[in-house]
Amino acid sequence: MEKITLPQVRDLGQTIGDPFLFFRSNFKLLFRAYLFYAVLPLAVAVAFSLFGTKISDPYYAGQGMDAIFRRMGSGIIITYIIYMAVSLTQQFYIAEFMLLKENNNEVTNSDVLNKLKNDWRIITTTLLVMVGLGFAIGLFGFSIFASAKLLGNYLAGFLMFLFIVLLIYAFVPLSNIFFIRLREKLGIADSLTKAFKITSGNWLRTFVAWFVIFIIFYLFSFFLIMIFTVFAFIFNFHKVSSGAESLSSPVFIRSIVGIGSTLSSVFVYLMANIMNVFIGINYFSLSEKYDGYHLKAEINQIGVRDEREVRRQEGEY
Repeated sequence: MEKITLPQVRDLGQTIGDPFLFFRSNFKLLFRAYLFYAVLPLAVAVAFSLFGTKISDPYYAGQGMDAIFRRMGSGIIITYIIYMAVSLTQQFYIAEFMLLKENNNEVTNSDVLNKLKNDWRIITTTLLVMVGLGFAIGLFGFSIFASAKLLGNYLAGFLMFLFIVLLIYAFVPLSNIFFIRLREKLGIADSLTKAFKITSGNWLRTFVAWFVIFIIFYLFSFFLIMIFTVFAFIFNFHKVSSGAESLSSPVFIRSIVGIGSTLSSVFVYLMANIMNVFIGINYFSLSEKYDGYHLKAEINQIGVRDEREVRRQEGEY
């Protein structure tokens, strides 16, 4: 299968199409890694979700809505924590894998894990900064919403609209921040600055590519949900028409729902890897267009090799 050169300037069609080609050409390794770090945690997350919403059991009868919501809250919170952990893990894994594949080298799972181990400080600090930034942005948005009575509904609505527009605008360049930090080893401030610089003049094209990838991903997710919905409808129809009491057992029903939810989550998160690959593809394209980072690195490496060769020859004489 044809190898894809990551650091190259791409047009809109290539930016959208190359993530699928790259994912397909490296599917075996990425899928094996995905099975290792994602499938079991996703199954556990679904189990916690179902466990947290068992409001029809006799054990919860008569305990009041507060107890029920507390129980639901605990399961749902743990579920979202696991989902977030899986999302971040596959994002970092894909990023490190693509950086190792920059020169079309053969990459193993051990190579990626070692690179993750070496870059854990960069990943942790960047993640903390982005979480803090996200918290600050969320707090600002909540303050606009909370001050609606003071500002008036129209003014608060207009400010919220501007806030959402600015949020979308900032999302496009900030999606490159992890690749910049991991590849170019810049500080946080310099990385944030460069994220906006490489996107300048390419924002609309990047946004359109993001939009198309989002549509493809959510259409796929909707298709999976529809399959699960049709299956549930057929199952319930069969249960009613046959009068089988065993099929009405809460344990059996939760087992079926759990299996279906786990399979749906596994396939959805597997497809989400393409979105992570898209971030890398887009970054490499923007980076090469902005300053030819890869080309400059290769030129510098040629100079290093020539100097080493001269020193080796001088040593022989």
